[in-house]
Parts: sequence; structure tokens; C-alpha cells
Amino acid sequence: MKVPTDRLVNWSPFVLPSSGSSGGWSATWIPDNIGEINIIGAAGFIGSGDTSVVMVVDQSGTVSPEWAISFMGGPPSDAGGESTPGWPLAFTFSTQQQSQYPFKLEGLGNSLSIWVYKDY
Repeated sequence: MKVPTDRLVNWSPFVLPSSGSSGGWSATWIPDNIGEINIIGAAGFIGSGDTSVVMVVDQSGTVSPEWAISFMGGPPSDAGGESTPGWPLAFTFSTQQQSQYPFKLEGLGNSLSIWVYKDY
């Protein structure tokens, strides 16, 4: 299945709220431009009956969220920011719909989603 890489759009991550505290601990998110999703290519495989597609994605430069953490007003220490394989590595979607979100997670202050559509 053809996956046009010129149609891939990756967005910079955001976190809301970007900082918080509990007890004596405080944490502030350190922004980055890539985050946990950075799709650079994909391969699609049509399932039996031509009603579903499995997409396996290629990702590059993805990292876990990085936080500056401090205790009782002390100097901050960075945590996170490690290299990851990217997320998700694969997903499925129906060939019966014109457009859809086969991967969508929404939480308090964050959202991870992938949107697909047919252009024919």
C-alpha cells in the first residue's frame, strides 16, 4: 500500500499544565520540538477482506518527556528526555471510512492522535 510521505505532518508536543507541585516536590516540563511521535515513513498492509489496513510506522529522533524536578526549593535536576523508538509503532484502520482517528488518546492537558483519510 502506498503511503505518501509528503502528506505526513508531525506537531511539536505540548503539556498543560507545564508545571506543578505536590508536597515538597515540584516539576517543570522542558519543551522539545519532537516528543514521542515523529513519523517519517510507513508501510501499509491490507487485511483479509480488504476492510482493514495495518500501518507500521518509521519514526526518528523521538524522546520521552523531560522534566526539571526539585525538592523543597533546591536546585532542579533533569529527568526524562531519553531516546525512544516512537509511539505508536503500528495501528489499524478501516478502509470503509473516508477519514478517521485510528489512534487517539486524550487526557488532562495532553493529546496523542493520528488521523488518516482517503484522497480518492
